[in-house]
Amino acid sequence: MNTIKSYLKEVIERINQDKQSLDSIRAWIDGYEGKIVTLKGSSGSYHIIFTKQGVSFREGIYPSCEVYYEASDEVILNILQGKLSAYSGVKNNRCKVWGSLNEASNFEKIL
Repeated sequence: MNTIKSYLKEVIERINQDKQSLDSIRAWIDGYEGKIVTLKGSSGSYHIIFTKQGVSFREGIYPSCEVYYEASDEVILNILQGKLSAYSGVKNNRCKVWGSLNEASNFEKIL
């Protein structure tokens, strides 16, 4: 099974090499320097940084992000893989999400 960290590395590499994905990110962050999403799973925490130049991630919690997910590693991976949305996860008590569900929806579309 993929870990959150290894899965994020794969996804971010793919996004950074795909012009259409980068254009979607630029449209999403239009008017801002960037956007940040934090994921806290049972094995660790990560934040993903979206800028007009590309996407990167770091370990740890970013204190002022657009959206913050907290759930088990399995649920976080399901969200990253498009098998579960933030809205469904919250509705079914599988995860907690702080911040904007609109931003969560935009983030999930990019993945």
